[in-house]
Amino acid sequence: PELLKKSYSAISFNPERGFVYAVEKQTFGRHVIRNGKRVHYGDINPVEARKIFIQEGLAQGNLENNGSWTDRYMQKYRELRRLEQCLRREDLLVDEETLCGYFDSVLPENCFSVRNMVKNFERDKKDYTPVRHTDFGVYAPEVPAGDFPAYWRIGSGRWRLIYKFSPGEEDDGVTALVPEKELNEIPSVRVEHLVPGYIQEKTERYWRALPKDLRKVLQPFNESLELFMSYYREHPHLADMSFAEVMRDYLLEMHELDVDKEYWDDVELPEFLRMKIAVLDERGRVRRVVRELAENRLRRIGQLTSSTRKQEKYTSFPLKRIDETFAVGPDHKGYCALTDEIDSVAVRFYVRENEAKNQHAQALVRLFVLEDNGLIRNMLRSVTFERNVLLSLFVNAPEYKMPVLENAVFNTFEDVEESWNIRTSEAWEKRKDIIRENLYQSLMDELEKVRSCAELIDEIKHFCRRTRGGESSKAEIEEQLDFYFSDGFLSRRRLWGEIPRYLKALKIRADKMAGDIRKDREKSAEIYDEISVFYEKGAGVVCADEAIFQKYIAAEEKQIRIYAPTMAKRR
Repeated sequence: PELLKKSYSAISFNPERGFVYAVEKQTFGRHVIRNGKRVHYGDINPVEARKIFIQEGLAQGNLENNGSWTDRYMQKYRELRRLEQCLRREDLLVDEETLCGYFDSVLPENCFSVRNMVKNFERDKKDYTPVRHTDFGVYAPEVPAGDFPAYWRIGSGRWRLIYKFSPGEEDDGVTALVPEKELNEIPSVRVEHLVPGYIQEKTERYWRALPKDLRKVLQPFNESLELFMSYYREHPHLADMSFAEVMRDYLLEMHELDVDKEYWDDVELPEFLRMKIAVLDERGRVRRVVRELAENRLRRIGQLTSSTRKQEKYTSFPLKRIDETFAVGPDHKGYCALTDEIDSVAVRFYVRENEAKNQHAQALVRLFVLEDNGLIRNMLRSVTFERNVLLSLFVNAPEYKMPVLENAVFNTFEDVEESWNIRTSEAWEKRKDIIRENLYQSLMDELEKVRSCAELIDEIKHFCRRTRGGESSKAEIEEQLDFYFSDGFLSRRRLWGEIPRYLKALKIRADKMAGDIRKDREKSAEIYDEISVFYEKGAGVVCADEAIFQKYIAAEEKQIRIYAPTMAKRR
């Protein structure tokens, strides 16, 4: 027994299951007996597990609703994190080290998982939510009510506001989410007024642009700004005037300064002091972001469906520069994108932006494969899998190496937006260097993803074999797996990106099914008729149509909520 040793690595809190997990390795002398088994670390080292649970679960706000005191704590935690974004002061209201110290001093010693915590709450009914601001962080500002509203209200209209502290980025500041059909309800001047919490800083920047002799009249400066803010808050009707007119009238009335409102036209404001409107389509997706509304409002863009193709084909970046858009009549625009022709790329004109971006991304992958053929051949030698992986995933797909490698190339991009911005040959040459630098690690990640999926499939089938009866449920699981891994599954990247999550949920279902087949059938009655429609269509058809794909994603998420409610929501 003294020769049998256990060691643990990759110790971390799992938000989906509410436990601190570790990867266990067993050795007998120099021989590895077992490696890679995930175990509950709280049963092995409760002191260390409690510390990790506090830090990664509580202090970092990674807990799901569970019916205990943490539901109230997480609501307060999210409110403070949101206020940090509004105030543009990260880690000021919520400090992880402070929270760790607080919870370490008040939580029971056996509190190292959500399950233990809920049991304690059911027994003692004790709430450990911090009451004092100093238990959360180092600063508790006094923010006037209404300075950072959750919704932008104009007349009967009500639109959600998103606050982000991301200096230098286009989404820095406040953004309103407005359906395109409701844009006409927003007067153009309201965009200038942002939210009350940012008005003082915007006013200061405008005033500091005044000539020195006028600024002297406003001294002491901070006191004058505070008086202006009091005046502004007391007169909500000012939001119906242009902001320049509001300042002009105020300076004339209170300080006898006659300033032409045109004086501020050339003042450059940082991104966070400019209101942004994310225009949503009928399915709630962002079509575009605008920062100004014309006096006659933005006109609605019509829905077009056709596309045209240029016949030229290329094996290198085709033009010095590819324009992003082109005019389609007086009120509409289309999108120029590269498209994959297998042995070459071409330029197509699209009228659906999302389709254009996805095609452009795939074409850049093809272009890299064509141009760096020597590197690709070398990398293909690294695409190898163990026998169990081949049997699970590639029995009917022997040509799997290139799709795996192409996915690795694709994953070196942050997202399709990043690839969409590559419009010049110069930008493409720079991007190729980045791809070469990151391709090996990206390939290793892709190989690990494939192996992880194969492992999950094996575990799912193990639970199915262990289940007595339940042939209908087993058939449903088999149908689901057939849908995920039908021919060409690696090339359907959007679905492939979701599959690991879906397999984890399917594993939870199979595990529970082995213990209670009757309950599994009850849950199946809630979702099977809805989800099976997509399985019958096939993955190829579902992924080819954006509207169908979005409905399918919604059905899968509903299925997860039914069979695996403890899993985190899809981002």
